[in-house]
Amino acid sequence: MSIEDIIKKHVRESEERIQTKPKPEKKVRHMDFRTKVKTGIIKKSKHHSHYTKAGVYEIKCLNTGKVYVGQSTDIKKRWKEHKDLLNKAQHHNKRLQADWTLHGKEAFSFSIIQKHKPVPHYCFDGLVSNLIRMEKRYILQNKGRCYNIWLEDKTFISEDGTLFEGSFQK
Repeated sequence: MSIEDIIKKHVRESEERIQTKPKPEKKVRHMDFRTKVKTGIIKKSKHHSHYTKAGVYEIKCLNTGKVYVGQSTDIKKRWKEHKDLLNKAQHHNKRLQADWTLHGKEAFSFSIIQKHKPVPHYCFDGLVSNLIRMEKRYILQNKGRCYNIWLEDKTFISEDGTLFEGSFQK
């Protein structure tokens, strides 16, 4: 066999290997949750969401016009907790409980005052402080007609026991 024949054979074998060699798989770049749902990688469940439903809400007595302002990282769950406690006459806010008992649940409305932008559960940095700031603003706006507890030194107690001063910067 001549050198030319060996080179031709080697070139032929190399070309065959290149043609039969499997192509490398495309690298999957990082996808956020919404993209994974859109592409079908993750099935979205109606019972479990990877994003919070956070914001500020109010419980309003339609007969008196008084409101209870609160904030939560999961408003739907928090409303259920309020309703359960009120129905069992065990709510921590005695004035709200008294009106609930007197007027009945039909006299109350639950509404979201302000939603917080969706935040993944693993990105809670600053979420709670933003919610508290939003809650405080609405309590100060409704100071005269709030069930939320005000103290004489112009502070109020939030439902989680947090004290706030009356002066507030937006």
